[in-house]
Amino acid sequence: MADRTKTLRDLLRAGTREEHERVDAAFSELDLADAEDFAAFLKAHHAALSVMEAALEGALELPALPARLRLIEADLEAMGDCAEQPSGERFGHHLMGAAYVIAGSALGTEVLRRRWAEAPEAKVALAHRFINDERLAAYWREMRPLLASQVPEKEEEAILEGAKETFALYARSLARVRSRPHI
Repeated sequence: MADRTKTLRDLLRAGTREEHERVDAAFSELDLADAEDFAAFLKAHHAALSVMEAALEGALELPALPARLRLIEADLEAMGDCAEQPSGERFGHHLMGAAYVIAGSALGTEVLRRRWAEAPEAKVALAHRFINDERLAAYWREMRPLLASQVPEKEEEAILEGAKETFALYARSLARVRSRPHI
């Protein structure tokens, strides 16, 4: 039987620790001050968000996820690059777990923003829209009351699976981007 004093955030944090660490480690290999690595970072986020924005669009039980694909596209264009074609992948998992992962990335963005700001390359500095977008932090604040609630026991596994699959989507997106030759 589940611990009924645990919040949704507690469940998700504990239940996805390994997946979170794997994705953080993969993205941490990128030097955001380097144009090629920053472009890979943006392309991986674009690939994952193209799936997640479509899945979360109109999810009435959740705050509206800010649309950020156009910011990434504008940043890549400013760098003389472009986003890859969407994979066509569909997300068929619990959206609360997915929203937790995306909203929680606002916390990591603060650290990433500092690394990005150290970029000596003008090309990287031109790509400022996505990394400086404050709407994700606002989304996190909107999600916090939901994450502070208790988890319906019958939904625990599905919510966890949704979060784990979201982390996996980000990992797959980065792996695909990194496996392509740089032109």
